[in-house]
Amino acid sequence: MLIKRFSLSAILAIATLVFATAATVYGDPPAVMFLIDHSTSMSTQSGSDCQSNGCDPNGNRFRVTQALIDSIYAIYPDAEVGIVIFSNGLVLDSDRDANLVRYPDVYANDSFGSRQSYMPLKPLNATANLGGTNPFYTGPGIPTVYDVYRNMFTITNRWEIRNGPAEIAGTNISLAFAAALKAFESTSIPKKDQYIIFLSDGYPLLNEERTGVCTGHIWCGRGEEFAVGTNTPTTYTFYLTTGNTRALPDILVTMTNNVRMNGYSETNLKSGIWAVNSGYDDLLALMMDNIVGGIVSVLTPDRVVPPPSKEEATVIAPMVILSSKFTAGPNPVLKQSGMIKFYRQGKQVASSELRIYDATGNVINKIKISDNAISTQAKRQVGSWDLKNKNGKIVSDGTYLLKGTLKTRSGEKEKISVILGVR
Repeated sequence: MLIKRFSLSAILAIATLVFATAATVYGDPPAVMFLIDHSTSMSTQSGSDCQSNGCDPNGNRFRVTQALIDSIYAIYPDAEVGIVIFSNGLVLDSDRDANLVRYPDVYANDSFGSRQSYMPLKPLNATANLGGTNPFYTGPGIPTVYDVYRNMFTITNRWEIRNGPAEIAGTNISLAFAAALKAFESTSIPKKDQYIIFLSDGYPLLNEERTGVCTGHIWCGRGEEFAVGTNTPTTYTFYLTTGNTRALPDILVTMTNNVRMNGYSETNLKSGIWAVNSGYDDLLALMMDNIVGGIVSVLTPDRVVPPPSKEEATVIAPMVILSSKFTAGPNPVLKQSGMIKFYRQGKQVASSELRIYDATGNVINKIKISDNAISTQAKRQVGSWDLKNKNGKIVSDGTYLLKGTLKTRSGEKEKISVILGVR
């Protein structure tokens, strides 16, 4: 079983690589449910062993979620995404937004009431519902589901749910997983392409159980149900911490092992759990780029990046395995560094030209490749990009695609497709 302890930067890169590997094998659009812990220990110490301002003081769990949705949408606008935000119950009230779905198996007499709800799995490019007492999307026109997700989280002093609620005591993980599994019942996406991304900082424990008074609550004594892992898709768990000494909870390790071996799909064996230092989010973008890289590398010939107006801007990504002999670095690249370099290792290639596309599929620049190799085994620089578009202006932060075909001196062709992150 995959159980490691790393800083956030390393964890996100590793977990993303796992997700990207799964996408490299299976090219269908994914169905992804995010399970996001919203208990008080995220933002206050509250008896946890994190620092005084909680295990996720900057709200990076929401930033992770939004960034990943952005990246998936750029390539797979028809991917299905859903979200469960939980603490002692499901924290979102179904009346606040018309896109929320009420979950029936809740305790109506607790502080959350009977309107506990979640965002169901829906294609990101589908038309969203309008209405609600406090909707996430308040802009003009009729929004898509993606527009709703783009407006679900906001940043003031930290990342948080737009217009609340704030963190609430209690950690009902079994309820969160039950709602997620309910959402998967409605999708037609194959089981091998279904994923749960679970972000939490604690053990399953109802607030009533903590205080010793839990009579009548339908979820009392059911805190470990989720750990059985029955009928659960591939699950990646991020155990959030601000220190380096927190041990992975045995119950989460057990859950991960059970999900890996439950036979739900052939990708379930890739399930993993990581202890994450939530203070190190500077390499969060690397996770996004690696995920998108895995998705781009397996697009079938009839799938394209959302088409722009210009004919040349349509990107068709055949199903190929990316060449390990062509790399980019640093990637992602900070604007102040001014340049990203491209490297080649292997047979010498003829001079050629690769194109850079933005997330909407527009060609923004062309890169000349020149290989003066003496030894085919040596890694050498064969090109670079100054982070400018064809008009000479520095590009915006975001995800870009370097794509084209290289030809070796012996006439062999190699297709290149590399995701580039600019921050």
